[in-house]
Amino acid sequence: MDQLNLFATTEQNAFEFLQPKLNKTLEENWIHEAPLTLERRKGYYSIIFNSSVVVRLCAEKNPYISLPDQGYDLPNGKKKAGYIVLKMNDLSEVIDYENYILKNLQILIDRVPTDFSCCSRYLECSNMQACTHPDYDKALRCGYRKALHSGKVFYGENRNI
Repeated sequence: MDQLNLFATTEQNAFEFLQPKLNKTLEENWIHEAPLTLERRKGYYSIIFNSSVVVRLCAEKNPYISLPDQGYDLPNGKKKAGYIVLKMNDLSEVIDYENYILKNLQILIDRVPTDFSCCSRYLECSNMQACTHPDYDKALRCGYRKALHSGKVFYGENRNI
């Protein structure tokens, strides 16, 4: 069992539990050093990626998580003001919904607009079959990174299109 910080809030412990899995999703998209933050709001906490809410966490009197409504149904979820709210007995039940949370992060990554089709590293990226740009923000906004993530390689020794 993972060790929890006794002085942290329940929401902070939930974030610490989810963070390695969220980071893995980022790494699978060749996004390194991306800012995943836990921000306190009035009555709940939000896990934020690139200024978008991945999930809200609340451990107070009536524990719940809420995910931005991305158009898919969640078991026992109730839609409210653009979010799907999932009530829980205890915030440790977040483990039951981690796949939905990771799916939501992937949707947020895919929705980041592209600023350019590819950069000068296109051949290196093609040969590595991964984005190699060291600047997180530029890598996130590269259209070719998205193509590579979907399995399309346009150039180099691994070309398949």
